[in-house]
Amino acid sequence: MSPEQPKPPTTASGWFSRLRRIAVNGLIAAWLLLAILQGFPELMPAMQVRAFEVAKRLGLEHPSWSMFTPRPDHVNEHLLAELTFADGSTREVPVSPNWPELGPGARLRLHRWSEYFDSVTSQRNPQLLTALSNRVLSEQAAPGKSIRQIKLIVDAQEIPPPSWSASALPGDPPAAPVWERSVLWIQEAP
Repeated sequence: MSPEQPKPPTTASGWFSRLRRIAVNGLIAAWLLLAILQGFPELMPAMQVRAFEVAKRLGLEHPSWSMFTPRPDHVNEHLLAELTFADGSTREVPVSPNWPELGPGARLRLHRWSEYFDSVTSQRNPQLLTALSNRVLSEQAAPGKSIRQIKLIVDAQEIPPPSWSASALPGDPPAAPVWERSVLWIQEAP
């Protein structure tokens, strides 16, 4: 025996009811897609801008970033380690990835590391800094080259709000990026 197939509607009101349900579901799906695309500023900037334009025409745009977070990330940070060797020479090595240069897949895959590096730089917790320093020391250890000291350094740059954002000033030209360097942590190698 085969399961019974649903019978197609035979009356005009049955067709109208089915068509209305499909249309409502389609509108709900389109609205959700617009909301999702507007919420991906880092992953798909071109799609996000187009979604914002369509949503604005339909009256569904998000008024500002504050709908999702009252204070979104506004600083671009790179975490570096400066290694001082026993012979007095120094070398800088990147600790965190250069996020703007990563593609969408890599950003999604490394998202948890992004959160970890944000915690390290914002909380300045000695336990996190010690653990990260020890990890860098173990990764950079080379035969014949003993490391005497490690400095964790943060290069930070303010990110201006997008031109369409409510917090951007109209007619304000974008400022040239200024990187500020600060030392987070200094640890002597064991």
